Amino acid sequence: IIPTWQAASVLPRLLQWCRDYCSDAEIIVTDGGSTDETAEIAGQFGAHFMTGALGRGSQCSRGVAASTRPWILILHADSQPAADFASAINNHQQHYPGHAGYGWLRFDSTDWRAAVIAYGANIRSAVFGLPYGDQAILIPRALYDQAGGYPDWPLMEDVELARRLKKTMGKNPLKPLKSYITTDAVRYQRDGYGRRVIRNLSCLLAYFNGVPAAVIAARYHGQN
Repeated sequence: IIPTWQAASVLPRLLQWCRDYCSDAEIIVTDGGSTDETAEIAGQFGAHFMTGALGRGSQCSRGVAASTRPWILILHADSQPAADFASAINNHQQHYPGHAGYGWLRFDSTDWRAAVIAYGANIRSAVFGLPYGDQAILIPRALYDQAGGYPDWPLMEDVELARRLKKTMGKNPLKPLKSYITTDAVRYQRDGYGRRVIRNLSCLLAYFNGVPAAVIAARYHGQN
């Protein structure tokens, strides 16, 4: 399941990985109204393309609803799994068939600040069980349905899903896949590493303090 919006510049690389390493997978690109070549690119790679309202939570929900397989993998379009990621998925399915999983994060940057942020994200995931969507979320469909799936939120949908999984399963519902997924560092480079970290942390704190996701999203995108 790949939620997209204006993803034409990054989507081919991810879909090529899917073709190379997961050729028998069901690929669903769930778009939020792109006006670029996202739909055409999805078609070129044989992916099922669907479109609807913009918002990662609702886009992921639509994609999952259209899927027919017993396992779901959520991949952000600007993230790239390692070559051994598919093997890590198979290993997880064999050893943790009832658990969700996530990848170890790294950025496509040699900047030491990117490495520090990725390390912090991996620690957050391991200690608090809160991986973000750009780490790739693998989940059995039955567990997804039992937990209530993604909320129809424009932001923080990944954190809410992790909390729902914890409420459903108790301690440690998510296991690391022991393989890396590399995501685009352009937002940190554009906004500044420190500023971006502070913005992300403020969103997380607002979420835990009960601020509605729509309000957090407006702040995140600088609308308030």
